[in-house]
Amino acid sequence: MINLKIISTGSKGNAVFLGGQTLIDCGVPFSKLVDAKVVDKIKYIFLTHQHRDHCNIATIKRLINEHPLIKIIYPNYLCRHFSDFEIPFLIKSSCIVTESKWYTIGNITFSAFPLRHDVPNVGWKLYFRTQQGIYKVIYATDTADISHIVAKNYDLYLIEANFTQDEIINRIKDKRMNGQYVYEERVLRTHLSKEKCDEWLYQNMGVNSAYVYMHQHEVLL
Repeated sequence: MINLKIISTGSKGNAVFLGGQTLIDCGVPFSKLVDAKVVDKIKYIFLTHQHRDHCNIATIKRLINEHPLIKIIYPNYLCRHFSDFEIPFLIKSSCIVTESKWYTIGNITFSAFPLRHDVPNVGWKLYFRTQQGIYKVIYATDTADISHIVAKNYDLYLIEANFTQDEIINRIKDKRMNGQYVYEERVLRTHLSKEKCDEWLYQNMGVNSAYVYMHQHEVLL
């Protein structure tokens, strides 16, 4: 087992704390990290994409200012996003990675894999070296499809299950009839349904695997 704390998941912000030192996504206000009592424990931050609910620039700036030894790990396409916000001090704190290559930092071996969204996005495979052995985690949110990913017999699956197909289709029909803006049409193109998530989990999970549904949309619960 590995320590898992889901600080927030969903369109209001995403941040998952793993293994007592690793934050995946940093899309919440700094106060949320304080409330979760993780600020002084963070050693590594893995980022996925530029959307604010996954990458809160103000929070990242404050974390780096107050804890300059934190390493920010992210795919190379986010370099432009950070330069737009003029964050030069991130250079010293950065570990910029190429998708599908494997890296090691501290007790973690990791790789980013591409996900299909409306901006460049990745998921993460992370192998934590613990006293009990290797603990494998996969994290994937904000994607329309994960059928191209293989992750057999991981210990923990943190996978998006944003909506159920029948419910979102009914919502789209109702909104069209009422002449409303249909946000759910974008959701269909950019997020993963529970049905697709369950099918993929069935194909990849082992007997002792655990999973958590991530990024469930609050209006569809």
